[in-house]
Amino acid sequence: MKSQPKFIISLLFLMLKICIYTKASDGLLPFPFVTYLSMVKEFHPVSKQAAITEKIAYNEIKKAKGNFDPLLHSDYTQKTFGGKLYYGYFDNYLKVPTWIGDLSAGFEDNNGVFQNPTDVTPAGGLAYVGYTLPLGQGMLIDYRRAAVSQARLMNEIGRAERQKIVNKVLYDASVAYWDWYFAYQKYTAISNSKINAEANFKMVKASIEVGDISMIDSVESSLLLFERTADLQQAETDLINARLFASNYIWDETGRPREISDSLRPYPDSTILNTARALSPLFIQNALSGHPEINKVNLKLKSLSIDKKLARDFLLPNIDLTGKLLVKAGNSNVNSGLWNEKYIANNNKIILTINQPLFLRKERAKYKEVMFKTEQVSWEQRMLTLETTNNIKASQNKLNNYIRNRETQQKATQNYIKVRDGEITKFQAGEGNLLKINFYDTKAIEAILKNIKVNTEVYKAYCELYYKAGIMPEILL
Repeated sequence: MKSQPKFIISLLFLMLKICIYTKASDGLLPFPFVTYLSMVKEFHPVSKQAAITEKIAYNEIKKAKGNFDPLLHSDYTQKTFGGKLYYGYFDNYLKVPTWIGDLSAGFEDNNGVFQNPTDVTPAGGLAYVGYTLPLGQGMLIDYRRAAVSQARLMNEIGRAERQKIVNKVLYDASVAYWDWYFAYQKYTAISNSKINAEANFKMVKASIEVGDISMIDSVESSLLLFERTADLQQAETDLINARLFASNYIWDETGRPREISDSLRPYPDSTILNTARALSPLFIQNALSGHPEINKVNLKLKSLSIDKKLARDFLLPNIDLTGKLLVKAGNSNVNSGLWNEKYIANNNKIILTINQPLFLRKERAKYKEVMFKTEQVSWEQRMLTLETTNNIKASQNKLNNYIRNRETQQKATQNYIKVRDGEITKFQAGEGNLLKINFYDTKAIEAILKNIKVNTEVYKAYCELYYKAGIMPEILL
């Protein structure tokens, strides 16, 4: 998912500040789930830490590229004894590592009566341009190229790790939000039920005053009212606590924690439920291609493939061929004759270096070690893919089951309410029974709470599905 522009989130946050910290004059204001989760994604400290983790991984690429930084080297050695200059060696060169081999350019000026004849340079010094080409080890890959490739993979692993961390905090925040939603809906339902119980109690008292029913009916009516009052007190406590838990994930753009005001109410916004997409078989396929854990394992295999190439490279002989074109300092004819074949043939220095261990035990052992690790991670990849696929399928089944249960529970709730209201109507006409009213009112509130619970579980299961698929941020799309 593309991250939402920060200025939009900041503007959204500023708009919500009034809602969060100012009591609304016309009742509770909706705090949509998408807005809540967007704020968590943008401002929560864990999201900030995850972004830093990705920056650290990106910095590793710069560090690895440092192996290709040019090197300026200067060396001067002199020996004087008995007033006589035995030798003086001066070597100054610039070495530029390339993707394959090293390019160098330098200047030598050696003098003295006892200097090594092979180091003698013309008066005024000797300039050179050279190139070292690996013919064995290092021709296809070397530690420098491997380090850059590994660093790039580490950057991708850092991105996958960030996605994993953000997924977790978004899922935990969504659970807290839907717990707040359930607590709010439960409080509202019990509050309405208490209002009905108060109305029934007043109705019974009025009937007693005119002599239609006995005094004992007043006691029976008050029992339901007391029960609803106690239930409402507990529901209010649960609502306050649930709102506090949901506040744990709300931070502002300055890094300060914020508390959700009691002037707000959770707003589910059913448009976030794209069940057709979530329950589609293609959902699993798309999820597996972007799942952070699977991506990390795939990147591990890529990293091991680089290790394999490098270990295989060490089995080759170490052969380096260095060629230097020598130029006498102050030679005015250099520019015109530098690329003359005769000049190159008579003014050069060739160095061929060959190193090769006889048994290669360390190199062969390293190669086998990489192969064994690759096999281990391959099995891990298969197992993780299977587990992730089955977890997504299980979450899809769970979501589908709650959707079906919600439809059934809604019908049951409507029927209980109809029966209860019918008994109240009969009681008002002098034909009903107060015990039946109390019984069906209890059944009705139980059904309403079950309906709220199932409806909440639909949203929770939907979020869990996206979490198991490793794509929680996409729930905001």
